[in-house]
Amino acid sequence: MNSIDLESLFSELHRQKENEEWVLCTELCKKALPEVSFEDFKDWYALRFNLASCLLKVKSPPSVDEAIDCLTNMLGKLPETSCEWMATCLSLGYAYGQKTSGPRTQNMRRSAEYFRYAQPGIDKGTDPLLWASIRTHLAAALTEIGDAKSRPEILAAVDDAEKVFAAHSCKEELAEVRQVLRNLERE
Repeated sequence: MNSIDLESLFSELHRQKENEEWVLCTELCKKALPEVSFEDFKDWYALRFNLASCLLKVKSPPSVDEAIDCLTNMLGKLPETSCEWMATCLSLGYAYGQKTSGPRTQNMRRSAEYFRYAQPGIDKGTDPLLWASIRTHLAAALTEIGDAKSRPEILAAVDDAEKVFAAHSCKEELAEVRQVLRNLERE
């Protein structure tokens, strides 16, 4: 008699269903693109940002690349001091971190670059958890690159994030920060 791991089976079915929903969301956003012009900026931005977010949720290499293209095209039309520019940089940081096509070190350099661009637009006092999350992702990207010259920046980012997450009792986030430190120690 074969033993079926129902929990794993249901988990995989849920993952596939969720992925199908993200693919559908992507298709709906793409259909709407021609209908929304830049003159209607809020809708233009929201539609493209949501398209990129859906593409990243699909998690296939072509969809990640397409999300990066979408976000990069958006970035060129946004003022560098805008909230939208910062949010787009943040999403590009995440996207390059997920990117599996191309050289990994190059992708992580781009990820770190976009996290650095986003950092000044996020106020630690107003949004400490997002600020600390960016610091964590920046440290993780720099750690993966493995450049010894980045060690002081990594340690500062980890220390910053750890203090914020500890003050807010964010256990999962603290675990991520500590994982970055363990990865750094292996370098």
